[in-house]
Amino acid sequence: AVIERGQAGQAYHFSASEFVSIKDLVSKIHDSLQVDSAALVENVPDRPGKDLRYLMDDAKAREQLQWTPKTTMDQGIQKTADWVVKNLTTIKSLPLQYQHKE
Repeated sequence: AVIERGQAGQAYHFSASEFVSIKDLVSKIHDSLQVDSAALVENVPDRPGKDLRYLMDDAKAREQLQWTPKTTMDQGIQKTADWVVKNLTTIKSLPLQYQHKE
């Protein structure tokens, strides 16, 4: 949609338009991996200056580009979790340190 209808110099945001808290997002990821969140998550007090939420407004992309998401957030999380499970052996063999490639 951007390549076909976007305007040079414009910024477009693409999102699922679904508000989800970080806590709920972590829970969705754990559910997709069939992991018990309660065993892995420790609730702590909010940090000073914490943002109340992160939400991208995709209205410009929807209006100007006639864009709509093809995948829901839940579908995307499940697809990603499935990919991770399928490729876990390879992922585990990779170094933990970031290596910038030129």
